[in-house]
Amino acid sequence: MLIDLRFADQAARAGQRTEGNALAVLIKHVKEDELAPAERDAITRLRFQLEEIDKIKAGHRMAKKVSKHCLTATRQG
Repeated sequence: MLIDLRFADQAARAGQRTEGNALAVLIKHVKEDELAPAERDAITRLRFQLEEIDKIKAGHRMAKKVSKHCLTATRQG
C-alpha cells in the first residue's frame, strides 16, 4: 500500500496544476454495495492512496510557504 515517492511527487505537482482530483470525484460515486469484495478492497486502497497524495501535496505547499518566508526574511535581514 506504499506509494512510490516518485509517483507521489509527480501526482502532487500535477495536482497543483489542476482544480480537482478526477479519481476522487469518480470514486465518490461508486456504489460499493454493487461491487465484489476484491473490487471494494481496490477502491479502499485507492482512497487511502489519494489521501496520502493529498498529505504530500499539503506538505509541498507548506514547505514552499516556509521556504518563501525564510527567503523573504533573509533578504530583509
